[in-house]
Amino acid sequence: MSDSNQEEATIVQLCQKYVDAFSEANSQLMAGVFHETAAIHGHVQGEVWIGDAVALAAFCDSNPPGRETNMTGDIEVLDIFDNSAAVKVAINSYHGLAFTDYFVLQKTDGTWSVVGKSFSGP
Repeated sequence: MSDSNQEEATIVQLCQKYVDAFSEANSQLMAGVFHETAAIHGHVQGEVWIGDAVALAAFCDSNPPGRETNMTGDIEVLDIFDNSAAVKVAINSYHGLAFTDYFVLQKTDGTWSVVGKSFSGP
């Protein structure tokens, strides 16, 4: 596997941990996905949601598992350049809602993490 293919596979695995966490309503499954200083901004049902990885984990744990509504997550790596990457994660059927998340990732000391998330829901 080429270096670029390996980087993409690593990023997809990281983002899959996020999808799995919401599918199971278990934020521990996304440990290491978000950098401790990650900023998260978005819209849910017309309301602005701004928080960090801790607030996102609390949201994840406080809702029923997405698998109960057959939630799916589609991960698309949009671009990788050196130590930066952009990823689109489409979440479908999360308790009747669909979300599109955009992740900005940074590779620091050989490890990828999400440093920013922007999202929109219905």
